[in-house]
Amino acid sequence: MRNSLRRPCDRFGFAALAIYLVLALIIFGRGLACNPGGSFVGLTADPSVYMWFLVWWPYAIAHGLNPFVTDLVWAPGGFNLTWTTGIPLAGILAAPITTHWGPIVAYTMLCLLSPALAAWTAFHLCRRITARFWPSLAGGYIFGFSAYMLVEIRSHLPLILIFPVPLAVMLVLRRLHDEIRAVSFVALMALTLAAAFMLWLELFATITFFGAIALALGIALGTDEQRQRIYALIPPLALSYVIALIVTSPYLYFFFQPGFPRSPVNSPGGYSADLLNFIVPTPANAIGTLSMLARISQRS
Repeated sequence: MRNSLRRPCDRFGFAALAIYLVLALIIFGRGLACNPGGSFVGLTADPSVYMWFLVWWPYAIAHGLNPFVTDLVWAPGGFNLTWTTGIPLAGILAAPITTHWGPIVAYTMLCLLSPALAAWTAFHLCRRITARFWPSLAGGYIFGFSAYMLVEIRSHLPLILIFPVPLAVMLVLRRLHDEIRAVSFVALMALTLAAAFMLWLELFATITFFGAIALALGIALGTDEQRQRIYALIPPLALSYVIALIVTSPYLYFFFQPGFPRSPVNSPGGYSADLLNFIVPTPANAIGTLSMLARISQRS
């Protein structure tokens, strides 16, 4: 298995990806085959917002418009789209599909690909740690098809585009063990961070926040050798962030530009997370449909 990690044709990696894609089609896409252009994965009105973004980004770029600000919504004052979950990278990458088959098909394909890609990158991270196929396959499934993904795929496309997270962790592990040169690490980490930023700004912030906690714990609890490795990692990691922020600087410029409303459109209290949900399953999971659990989750 260790030798397979170095082969140009990774049979185990391709097999895992194929399994995850089939699972995504069975779990989320089995009801879409009859009408792929008229049905999509989702239960609320939120998917229509992301379909609009899938159309907007290629349209704005093709017509020479500012993609970060538009007066097509909240007219006549307009709206700063950097303050939304605008998925610019997803919109640009899916542009050929959106152009030829429409935003519904593009949205559906992204929804089906997201859990498979998240599982696949987590599989590679697990295999980097265990060097075993089946435990890594299970680990990838747990990450890519978790309760979180089952809930968010119903309404919130940006929240399931989380495949950069395992990639960032794997790059850090490889650099800590001198399996990758510093120059390659900086380039690949900067690319991963920039991709996370342009997929979902909160994903970039989450990677940064919990990554900092992990490094701090490593320094506090690790051996002297491990501390030295972490200290040596910090400069190239910081350089990766600088490059990623330079790449995303146009987004940041308009993010801090004044003159647009910045107050919440929806009540933060009404859409806040409930800590009890970490313990009591909701009806999004089969076990959450049990009457006792459903009564608790509906009251919370």
